[in-house]
Amino acid sequence: MTTAKEIWDTLSSIDVSKHIEKKGNLSYLSWAWAWGTLMEHFPQATYRFHGFADGGGVMRDVAYYPDGSAAVECEVSIGEVSHTMWLPVMDNRNNAVKDPDARKISDTKMRCLVKCIAMFGLGHYIYAGEDLPGNAEPAEKPKSSRKLKDEGAWEKVTSKIDAAEDTTHLDLIMKEIAPEVKGWNETYKRELREHCSKKRSELEIKDQLGDTNVMAAG
Repeated sequence: MTTAKEIWDTLSSIDVSKHIEKKGNLSYLSWAWAWGTLMEHFPQATYRFHGFADGGGVMRDVAYYPDGSAAVECEVSIGEVSHTMWLPVMDNRNNAVKDPDARKISDTKMRCLVKCIAMFGLGHYIYAGEDLPGNAEPAEKPKSSRKLKDEGAWEKVTSKIDAAEDTTHLDLIMKEIAPEVKGWNETYKRELREHCSKKRSELEIKDQLGDTNVMAAG
């Protein structure tokens, strides 16, 4: 039986940066490419969209909210390992759309499918604001953007963040380093927030995978 860790290790190592597309403020992967890549590695994978009963008991493929906005929900399974993801119907500015038409709902369902696949590792870093996987070499940032008296401070602080074992530990580390980064310029502070956000996302996904393994073992 394929384990959650084996799936994660396989899919999270794939560099999807050449396949990232842009539409307005959104970065996304083509559902056809994402599903095709998943099939290459795990042809047993399946997916389904959850249905929702409206006030009259009619099943719909979207959940409607009182303000007229809507959301879809998708489940992807690879053997015994499953993940569920939801996504509101949005415009290209990430704003919820009220009374969406069939085309917007259809597009959102396929974007939700890709997001659900990301829970298994494929392109997950896109949702943490990253364009490259953790083991890729990013382009060197201009020296002018980093104006610290101690250039080694960045490596010192980020190494502490990377050592976090869970989100609670990460919160404690952030409180600990707060005095150290207080005098940093805004560019460095922004980069540090992004670094912390990526680490938090990784830890949350790790916790979810751990829960999945416990349920599978039970």
